[in-house]
Parts: sequence; C-alpha cells; structure tokens
Amino acid sequence: MPLEVNDAVPADLKYLVTAQYDAFHPNDLLHILVYPSPVPPTPEIYQRTISRQAKSFTNPNIHWIKVVDDESGEIGDDPDMHFLTPSL
Repeated sequence: MPLEVNDAVPADLKYLVTAQYDAFHPNDLLHILVYPSPVPPTPEIYQRTISRQAKSFTNPNIHWIKVVDDESGEIGDDPDMHFLTPSL
C-alpha cells in the first residue's frame, strides 16, 4: 500500500474533521476543551468545526497535508502543520 503526502484542500475537510472526531473525541481532554460537543457529535457540530477549520486555509502559518493511499485514493491521515514565523 504505497502512500503519498499531498496538500489538503478545503473540500477535504468533511473527511478530515470526521477523522479528527473519530480519533480524539471523547477520549482526548484537549480535544474536548477546544471542540466541546455532545457524544456523539451532532451534524451541526461537524459543520461548525468544518467552517472553523476552513478559515485556517488562509493563515500562512498553517499548512494542511493529507496522506493518501495510492491504490484506493482514500485519505489515511489528517495532520495540519503550524509553522511559526518570527516577527522582525
């Protein structure tokens, strides 16, 4: 199963946010604090998180990437990378 790292695009957020909640909610305390929601999260919660995350695509310090299975085309992970740039 060859994997490829690609840039994520806003259209990927539905899958990425679902994977985020599946991985961390309700077991990760930090996730619960940042994304408070019922268990299981409601469709409105998913949409609110998608809208919130979509705004990060305009932030030059955040770069979303995804890992894609070459054979199936499915996204396998959803890291976002925050690059801190010093203010001069």
